[in-house]
Amino acid sequence: VSLNRIGQENYFNFITKAADIVSQSTGLFGLFAFGSSRTSISTLSTTNYSSIDSSIANIPTQFDIDTEYGNVVAASVTNAISEFSSITGRQKYHIIFSAGFPLFSDFGSSTRLNNYDNPCTNAPSSKQQNIQTFVVLYGEEGKDFVKGSYSCLVEDPDTDIIIVDPTDADASLAIISELLCKSDGFDVKITEVNPVGQTGGYQAYIEGINRGMEASIRACFSGGCSGYITVPTGEYFVAYDSTSNGNIPISSHSITGLGSSNGNTGWVATLEINGYSSPIDTVTYGGSGSSGVSDWQIVNPLKTYELRGVGYNNQYGANWRQSCDTGSPGTAPVSACTTTANSCLQTDIDCTINGATASPKCGLPNSDYCACDIDGVFMSDYDSCIKMPLPTNCRGYIVNDPSFSDEFLVLEWDRAEWDGDIEYAVSYLSVSGTSIEFTGEMSSIVIKGYAPYTSTNAQDYADLKVNYIAPVSGSQYSATADITCPVITQTPTKSPTAEPTANPIMDPTGGPTPAPSHDEPGVYIDDICNVARCDCFEENRNCCTPFGSNLPSTGSCEQQIKYIEILSSNTEDYQEEIAFRLYPDSYTAETIVYYQLTAYGQFNYTDIANETTLATISPRENITNTLKIFVDPIGSKNVYYGNTTIVDGDSFATLTLDINANDLMCDEDNCEIALFDECVEQTLLFKLNTIKCDVDDGKGCIIMYPSTIWISVFRSKTFCQTIFPPNTSGSELPSYLWWVIIALIVFAIIMGCLIYRFWTKQKQTVKEIGDVEDDLINEVNIIEQGIAKDLDRGDIMFNNLATGVPNYTRAMDPAGNILHERQGREENQFAHVDAEVFQVRQHFGPQPTDNSIHTRTQQPTVQQQPQAPMNSGFAYTQYPYPTPTQNNRGSKSKSNSNSQ
Repeated sequence: VSLNRIGQENYFNFITKAADIVSQSTGLFGLFAFGSSRTSISTLSTTNYSSIDSSIANIPTQFDIDTEYGNVVAASVTNAISEFSSITGRQKYHIIFSAGFPLFSDFGSSTRLNNYDNPCTNAPSSKQQNIQTFVVLYGEEGKDFVKGSYSCLVEDPDTDIIIVDPTDADASLAIISELLCKSDGFDVKITEVNPVGQTGGYQAYIEGINRGMEASIRACFSGGCSGYITVPTGEYFVAYDSTSNGNIPISSHSITGLGSSNGNTGWVATLEINGYSSPIDTVTYGGSGSSGVSDWQIVNPLKTYELRGVGYNNQYGANWRQSCDTGSPGTAPVSACTTTANSCLQTDIDCTINGATASPKCGLPNSDYCACDIDGVFMSDYDSCIKMPLPTNCRGYIVNDPSFSDEFLVLEWDRAEWDGDIEYAVSYLSVSGTSIEFTGEMSSIVIKGYAPYTSTNAQDYADLKVNYIAPVSGSQYSATADITCPVITQTPTKSPTAEPTANPIMDPTGGPTPAPSHDEPGVYIDDICNVARCDCFEENRNCCTPFGSNLPSTGSCEQQIKYIEILSSNTEDYQEEIAFRLYPDSYTAETIVYYQLTAYGQFNYTDIANETTLATISPRENITNTLKIFVDPIGSKNVYYGNTTIVDGDSFATLTLDINANDLMCDEDNCEIALFDECVEQTLLFKLNTIKCDVDDGKGCIIMYPSTIWISVFRSKTFCQTIFPPNTSGSELPSYLWWVIIALIVFAIIMGCLIYRFWTKQKQTVKEIGDVEDDLINEVNIIEQGIAKDLDRGDIMFNNLATGVPNYTRAMDPAGNILHERQGREENQFAHVDAEVFQVRQHFGPQPTDNSIHTRTQQPTVQQQPQAPMNSGFAYTQYPYPTPTQNNRGSKSKSNSNSQ
């Protein structure tokens, strides 16, 4: 529309002139059109720049501009990344010419300004490849376009977006020439700074890249400059202070002589070209871009300040990260640092050095990042917590779309000074209340059905929230910008309006349409419950809106879950549809429904068993998919934004989920998931949010309950059994049964111990009883055998009846000499020997040679008379007692002896 108003011929003539300025006599050139056709007219291989002129001039003859409804700027960025991927050692310029808002091409002739295309998705990748993008906007800002729609694409929106006034287009050619051709083609940039040399790290250095023509370059700190060094196009160089501590920062292009800085947080680094009095590039710690807000961090010891991407704006403090290791002198910065387990636990890492809080200090399970508290100010970074950059200014425009006589509100804000991934969420006052929309990385939004802007609602008219995905952890951090968005009413169009209708219609119009009028329509997610709108069936449209309020007369506002069970017959290219239905049923109009699909990760069924557990679930930091279930359109993304159109005359439109679950394999030797139970008991969880709806008839559209549902995608048990072979599915037993088996084993062990203990105790008791019985039997035997039972064995023993021992004084045994008087009867006949026996024994026995108590005088010829027994307790013999026959031979005397 704007192109037709401006004039196609004027537009393409201007592009041709600009191409002549940018193009050089030598080089590679390419041309790409990104309307609905998204056509590459000339690939990046043409060496004759004059052919570009003719290609541009022929565009109106190659395409029907009136049917090129789209303006798919995102496609041009993707094409540039592809074309430049193999180019090295050259400047890489990507120049985008546009005369309107970025728009989807999929709506055809019904394309409106709010069918915007987000051009920013691949902008970070483009900058990391050192592609320098410039945008030339032909027309009037706030009417034909806003800069915020394109600011994400360029390095510096203040200088790299050029607005061309169609009434004086040639005046902009000089600006384009100065911007792209630089100062004599020189273009150098600071990419890494180590302000203080450190033992264990590197000496102090400044790293830069030469993006322009070959030049003699030097680097400077406040303490002095290095020598000059010649650096080719596209290559890095390092200037360092050889007098500082640390290792030498080795690079293919390096020079010494760099002076000292003003410390870790007071440095100023510059790059100068030989022969030029002013620096080509300057970076000041603590500085800022146009926002005036500093988002610099303080790096920890043994770390350097490293630009996150070579094409990132080095004036934005948040674009400088703490280096991945001790630094990377002379090499391009990596897009993402390689994590190291326990790096956060090092003593020289202070997660709170920038003022954040981190409790606990490090993130689990690997302790490879700082677990910064979610406080709306700081977010987690590589072993650090950094301040989240925020937009600082916002403004609104009322824009007309003459093709449909539509009026739109366009909100635009200064982008946060951050070139990495980011997402903006805008809440604003609409005719149906407060609405919210997500724009991705784009710093603008086009709104239909907005509420009038007044002085009374100015403070609350729009709020802007910024969402960041932290490196390493993947956690989402959010912050709200404290800004207002005043709406600017455009001045009348300078050009006259189109010619009036040739002839008025004289006949009156037909009668009024008999169809009744409706209140503001709405959209809800259908086919979730047994009846439409679940518990809000036949309730007012504001039932459960906002969620949890305006409760229905019966029931409650519960979070709904849609279960998608994948059967063994639906393993591949299986589709499931989710319907968005118009309210009321009799209402029909073309309605666009915008939605957000978020991947939460892999969960057990118990985690999503009820509303209480669902309320505590948040997306997994590092989403895994061991179930190998793939769901499109979200694919491998964490968040997907899309829309679907309810065609006029229809009552609903669908979101189709394409599901593929055929990639999980398991054989006898290898299973991609550990357990059969995991296949059966786990599910992939998604959340579907209805963001907004736009109705074609100019009325507002409200989001009704249920507007949010959970989606659980899982394999059936039968399906899992077909995946796992019999000998790999031993764990098909219910999980509780294993606990029962373990409990029985433990019980058996305990019972065995108790039985063994009882048995050993009984055995010990029986033994003790047996010992006591043996002792009693022995005692009885001893008693029965009587005293001196062993005298017949010829041993020397103590005589219990002895009355005394020579030379030993003891009390007299009162029964010692009268025992025979007390004896009732004779017990042993052989004990009563004749005295003659003792004479024989004593006479013929061995003759002791010592002076013992038995010493006798030998008188062989004289036979002595028997003597009275001695009071001796011992008897000595070397042979057995004589037999009774021998005893009878000794003497015929019958007298008794008291000794035995």
